[in-house]
Amino acid sequence: PRPGQQVSPADPIPPIPAYKRDVFQNKPREWPDWHKLLDGLKDDGGQKSLSKAEQFIYGQIYVAEGGAKKDPNSTAFGGVTDGTLEMIKGKETSLGPVKRSQDLTTEQLAVAYRGYFKEVLESYGGRAELNKLADQKTAATFSDTLFMHGRGLGPKLVKKGINKLMDTLTAEDKRRIGLRPLPDASPRTDTMHNLQRLDAVGLGPDVRDAITEQRLDVTDKTEKGKRKRIEHFRFSVKSAP
Repeated sequence: PRPGQQVSPADPIPPIPAYKRDVFQNKPREWPDWHKLLDGLKDDGGQKSLSKAEQFIYGQIYVAEGGAKKDPNSTAFGGVTDGTLEMIKGKETSLGPVKRSQDLTTEQLAVAYRGYFKEVLESYGGRAELNKLADQKTAATFSDTLFMHGRGLGPKLVKKGINKLMDTLTAEDKRRIGLRPLPDASPRTDTMHNLQRLDAVGLGPDVRDAITEQRLDVTDKTEKGKRKRIEHFRFSVKSAP
C-alpha cells in the first residue's frame, strides 16, 4: 500500500512506517519475520495470545525502537530496559532466567512487550480493552504513549489529551457520546471508557492529535528523533502508514 493508504484486513503484513523505513533497508526479512513471530506467539496454554490490535501495536513499537537491537545510550534492548524486564517477570515467568534485556531473543522481546502491557493495562481493565477500540491506530497511539513515557507520565499525558479534546465538545455532545468527567482522581477505567467512546464515534484522529500534542509538550525540541516518533503516531497522511 502507498503511504497513507488503509491496510485491508487481507494484507497479512502492514507496510513499514515511512519514517523508519531506512532502518530495515538492509534487513529485508526482519519486518516480515517479526510479524510471523507475533502471529504465532503462544500463551502458557499453547494458544495464540495476541489479538490483531496487539500485533499492530507491537509492530509499531518495534519499528519505533529500531528493531531488536541494543540502545547504545541505555540498557534498553528493543525499548525494554533492565528495570522493565525485572518489573514484568511476574507477568511472564518464562523470562525469569534472563538477567539483562540485551540477552533477550527476538521472541523473548515480543513476550516482554506482552508482559509490559499486561502490567500497565491492568488498571485500564486489561489488554482485552484494546480490542474495543475500532481504530487500531488509536490503540497504537495510546499504547506507545504508555510505552515510551512510562507508567507514571504516560497515563497523565493520555488523560490530559482526552480532557483537552473534551473541552472542545459541547455538553450535549459529551452526553450523546457517553463521556465521563476525568478529574485527576478518576480511575483509569474511566479514561479507557472515554477513549473507546470517542473512537467509536469517529473521533480517533482527534484523540491521536490531542495525545500527540501533550507528548510533544514534554519532549525537548532538540530531541528530533523522539519528536519524529511522536508525530508518526498521529497517523496522518504525511506520516502514515
